[in-house]
Amino acid sequence: TGDFRIERDALVQARACYQTGRLEPYSFESLLGAETHLDWYRGDLTGALEKAQTWLTIAQGSGYSRRRLYATLVLGNVLRALGRYDQSLQVYQAARRIAAESNPNFTRWIDVQESWVAALQGRLDDAAMLAERALAPADHGQRMSFQVNLAVVYLLNGRWPDAEELLRESLDFYRRSQDQVATCAISFHLAYAQLAKKARSSEILDLLQPDLRWLDGCDNAYFPLWWHPVLVSRVALWLLTTTDYRALGRRLFLQRRLGADGLRTLQEAACAGNGALSVEATDLLTILGEPPLHHLDDVEDGSARSIIAAAVVGGQIVASALPDLFRQLRTAQERERDNPTVVAIFLLHTQGAPNQEIATTLSCSTSTVSHSLQSIYESLGVERSSGTRAEQRAALRRAAQARGLLA
Repeated sequence: TGDFRIERDALVQARACYQTGRLEPYSFESLLGAETHLDWYRGDLTGALEKAQTWLTIAQGSGYSRRRLYATLVLGNVLRALGRYDQSLQVYQAARRIAAESNPNFTRWIDVQESWVAALQGRLDDAAMLAERALAPADHGQRMSFQVNLAVVYLLNGRWPDAEELLRESLDFYRRSQDQVATCAISFHLAYAQLAKKARSSEILDLLQPDLRWLDGCDNAYFPLWWHPVLVSRVALWLLTTTDYRALGRRLFLQRRLGADGLRTLQEAACAGNGALSVEATDLLTILGEPPLHHLDDVEDGSARSIIAAAVVGGQIVASALPDLFRQLRTAQERERDNPTVVAIFLLHTQGAPNQEIATTLSCSTSTVSHSLQSIYESLGVERSSGTRAEQRAALRRAAQARGLLA
């Protein structure tokens, strides 16, 4: 049902019974499994990992391959939720070996878990292939679950109609079965599609409202099934613009389950200069200990500002390095003043853009670009007298990285 407080109270009582000898010893394995799920579903991933490891150790000594298989799979899921993707894939491979020996039909569940790791890593072709392989032998209930993976791949590829068709079918199925955790995840993905298509806020709110009420009442703003930080971050940002669920949007960011994707989303919003949302994003970044891009506040050139902001959001430069970057690239004529255009030229050049493209993007002449690049190379102590342009550009990047100006 998703009412984790009731489950938590029940498990506290069950553990007390075990500790006082009123529960059979073999039931401890089931208790650990339930506690692992509760911690995972509530977003206490550190606790879930500890319990999952203990659960697997006990399951391995039980002699029952089915118990060992399920404990292994859940450990992989918790590692995936922690962002430890390589480790989760190793655990899934261990589960695959157990399934091959004792329960071959279970491999479809392993396929779908590996599919989700691939989606999180951006390996969308692999994610689709694994989801389709899991779907081939699936029954109706399994199909309603597995096809969410495929729908998310469609979302990330911009195939909105295909994604929405699958998501709405699965959402109807899980609403009938009253699986609140599943419906919350699926409605978030549908909301992401609607935001991408610039649907009206009232339509998005109508879609999300039942699940937002539930999520807002949970002690953690988190759902374990189909959690994709890129998609959830976009919906959380939209929640910041609403009246009733602004606080929930803040919780989604502040609980740090969105990781680097959440920070990039906030940096992008902070840079956009979109009134209240920009202020809100800047406030959240400050609380999270991430330097907001105050260094861009006085940049009037919209093109230069957007290029520099995109470089921060895209991870080419770290926000905290901006002051040093501006200072390092000041021209000889303006040693006391920052020059955002020169910084933008530097970033575009290190990205591989030709001079004419840089000039067009920044609405300046090619001679300005050439003169600025000469100054940039001199500032960073890189010779341009030898080597190809590609080699010179690579040397410039290395020099900037050595000074901490590029990531």
